[in-house]
Amino acid sequence: MDCNGINQRIQKFHESHGAYVCSDGWILYEDGARREKSYYGALIDPPKDLLKRAQNILDFHQEKLNLAVAEFDNFKLNHMGHARLALKQSTVPAPIEAPESVKIKLLELQSKVKEYRKQLNKAQAELEKHLPQRVKNLQEISNKNREANQELLEQIDSIEI
Repeated sequence: MDCNGINQRIQKFHESHGAYVCSDGWILYEDGARREKSYYGALIDPPKDLLKRAQNILDFHQEKLNLAVAEFDNFKLNHMGHARLALKQSTVPAPIEAPESVKIKLLELQSKVKEYRKQLNKAQAELEKHLPQRVKNLQEISNKNREANQELLEQIDSIEI
């Protein structure tokens, strides 16, 4: 049932903004658009402001990478856990999946993570192009301070009695 054309409105919005990921009650789109998961939730087009749009796109790619890493980790840990548990049995059962197919799947997931990491880096570079100079200056100062504090910690840590 389509109440007052809401389904059509959501479908049209969804189709016009491309790939998406779900994150904390929101659906993030690759072009910087967002919409609430709620049936009556907000539908937000990509911001006109290039910095805000770049930040939204970066959020999309970060969440996409997070999901791919979680998928890789879950698959790997699940199969490792089953294999370890099987090895503890007096009568060892067969693996839950053929070792070669597990390896192939892990390599596919690894490749996906690497590709998504490249996309995230590209989105980060695009965001940095739109950062105001004052923000870039603050980041540079922060990085120098981080290095100085790290050096201080190393020096203090090396002095013992």
